[in-house]
Amino acid sequence: MRPARTGYPAPMGTGPVVIGYDGSAAADHALEEAAALLAPREAVVVTVWESGYASTLALSGPGAMLPVAAVDVRAAAALDEGFYENARRVADRGTARARELGLRAEAMVVVDQLSVADTLVRVAEDRDSPLLVVGSSEHSTLGDLVLGSTSKRVLKQAPCAVLVGRAPKGDRQRGGN
Repeated sequence: MRPARTGYPAPMGTGPVVIGYDGSAAADHALEEAAALLAPREAVVVTVWESGYASTLALSGPGAMLPVAAVDVRAAAALDEGFYENARRVADRGTARARELGLRAEAMVVVDQLSVADTLVRVAEDRDSPLLVVGSSEHSTLGDLVLGSTSKRVLKQAPCAVLVGRAPKGDRQRGGN
């Protein structure tokens, strides 16, 4: 990429649009908004999953008082594999929907290393994306303080433009993500 000239905005990335997708109503709506604006552009539908979650639960959940040797490593690994397979299905579902809407999309399942927002930003940087698309749920102010907000973090950290799609109003009122 060529450097920006003084007084002019930086050139946009030349890679595919990166779409963060978790299967929620907000993610579906963001995907639909992006496709309406960008089809037939190339896109990467990214689902982030947390590796080692089963082991973490076993060591820090209700059974945290158990000695490490009591944790069934094979069961934890099988559960972890299930989490990955679920993430793959979610990414495939989002990719199929993106293609139906006219995007030239591919699926990507990525391990969460710091946070979902950090992982999506890293993918956007790695793929030289001009746009990062995420869904946003409606939380209370207290909920945002306690839970954090992936979309807010993406907005602050993204190396490119960000499109934030919210779930349709009826889904937000029913508690859709």
